[in-house]
This record gives sequence, C-alpha cells and structure tokens, in this order.
Amino acid sequence: MKTSEFIKRVKELGYSLGETEHSYVVTLEGEIILQTSKESKYKMDVWFYDAEDGLFDLAVKYAKTPIEQRKDIKLTDDEIIYLKFAKLEGCNWIARDKNGYLYAYKEEPEKLDTVWSNDGDLSVNFNEIEKFKFIKWEDDEPYNIDELLSNVK
Repeated sequence: MKTSEFIKRVKELGYSLGETEHSYVVTLEGEIILQTSKESKYKMDVWFYDAEDGLFDLAVKYAKTPIEQRKDIKLTDDEIIYLKFAKLEGCNWIARDKNGYLYAYKEEPEKLDTVWSNDGDLSVNFNEIEKFKFIKWEDDEPYNIDELLSNVK
C-alpha cells in the first residue's frame, strides 16, 4: 500500500493523521489511536479498543507493505507504454528475477529461490529493456500492473 493511499483512507474514515520523523500518527479528537513506522516493516503501536475495524485493517495492511513499495512510483512514458502493452497481452503482474531479468505474468507469481513463477504462465519478457529500475529481486511481492498504471495522470 502506498503512503498516499494510506493517508487518504485514514482521513476518509474520519481520523486525523500527523507525522513525526519516524512514524505516522493517527488521532481522533486529539487522542492518539495508532502509530505506524515509516522505516520498519510490521512495526505499529495501537492505543484503542473500540475503534472502527476498518482502521485497524488498514494500518495492518500498510505496516505489512515493504518500505520500498510505499512510495508513489513515477513511471516514464516508455514504462507506461510497456505496461499498457503487457495489459493488452493479458498480464497483470510484473517482477524481476534474481538474475535481473524482468517478466510480466497473467496470474500472480510466487517468489522461489532465484525466480518468480506461476507454473509457466509467462507472457511478456522484458529482458532487453533497461526500464523499471524500481522493480528489484529483493521485493517481497510482485508489482500489480493496474496499481502501477493507476498512478499515471
């Protein structure tokens, strides 16, 4: 989950959101409800017992998001074209293997020892393309192409 989406959805639920150097702080009527780390995956503190379930679920989803995947991604014009081509081919996911090769998949792939795989449902090979530098082998999850394209204005 992107930080911008987290902030927007917290406010839609009627809470206020502030930030410190290291965390986002959610408040209701001046009382701290929860705090989630900007720097550490899975780290959050909760101070409420009777808040809306949606807030807790939202905070957990954000806390589970790898730090590098929380930032809004600025796609180049070429990257947008490649992703739209992949969508035309029926692809929904994109990931980089340990060897640096980049592939798009129709179904969500699973991260194995050195590659991403979903039983051979490989649709588009982007190996020769020096784009998508933000997609790394170290990512815990593949990127959803629709989510990437949703950032395009």
